[in-house]
Amino acid sequence: MLIAKIKSLIPLSIKKAILAFFQEIKRYYSEIPKIRNDFKKINSSYLSSKTKKKIRRTLIRTFYFKKYNKKNMVANIVGEKVKFNYFSTIYGLFREIFIDQCYWFTTETKEPVIIDCGSNFGQSVIYFKMMYPNAKITCFEPDGQTFSLLKHNIESNGIQNVEMYKKAVASYDGKIDFYNIDNNQGSLVMSTIKERVPSGKKNIVKATRLSNYINGNINLLKMDIEGSELSVLKELKESRKIQYIKQMVIEYHHHIKEHEDNFSHTLELLEEAGFGYQIESGFLYPRSQIHFQDILIYAYNKNI
Repeated sequence: MLIAKIKSLIPLSIKKAILAFFQEIKRYYSEIPKIRNDFKKINSSYLSSKTKKKIRRTLIRTFYFKKYNKKNMVANIVGEKVKFNYFSTIYGLFREIFIDQCYWFTTETKEPVIIDCGSNFGQSVIYFKMMYPNAKITCFEPDGQTFSLLKHNIESNGIQNVEMYKKAVASYDGKIDFYNIDNNQGSLVMSTIKERVPSGKKNIVKATRLSNYINGNINLLKMDIEGSELSVLKELKESRKIQYIKQMVIEYHHHIKEHEDNFSHTLELLEEAGFGYQIESGFLYPRSQIHFQDILIYAYNKNI
């Protein structure tokens, strides 16, 4: 009775604040096991202790305690101020790039030449620059709004030796259809293939052959271009520019078109061009047919 009477005297606004406080405490505790697993991944990586510290600090401060500028949507990512649109997007990319180390590679030079196809708003560029501060990077991002975020994040942080192109890499020069959800800057499912964004709005963007930008050895080609990877690789092979690429990290998008099974064509092309490869992919259970799947291919030129 006494407790019920005391509760009735507490204003509703205070009750809501108390409830929100305890819900936040519950969230913190529920995420501790995931944080521990993430720390294990970070600590087992081949990065320097200083770099690992930066990643751990970002994980805890920015994503665990959610300390970022919510008004201007700017977060501190390993010491760089990154403007973004959606928290879920920047968090998902941070996990893939900095925790899972999906773009990790080694090179004998301190000034590697990197081509980044599908740069989005720039977390991959920041990762490469964190690994190799003197790297020379060429970026491609076709979506106008996302490109604006990319340009802002590179220039506002004073990141040097980065060339940015508001273009889609393709098998030809000209224009190409590009699909995205309205006002969804930094979306992870933008594509030149309609089936990747069935409800998306079509825009016309500039297209370019990637071979136009290869005039010497490339230490790493990174491709996350939502279904166009095979056509771009074919053009690189036909132009004979593929021979200058030492390593590739390709995100292959299997079953964007549900009944299209041509993954073997990509592997065959790599083999014919003299590349070895490793493949990584997660499985969803229960397994089902014609299920969309991301497959990560790490390819290395056996002739260089």
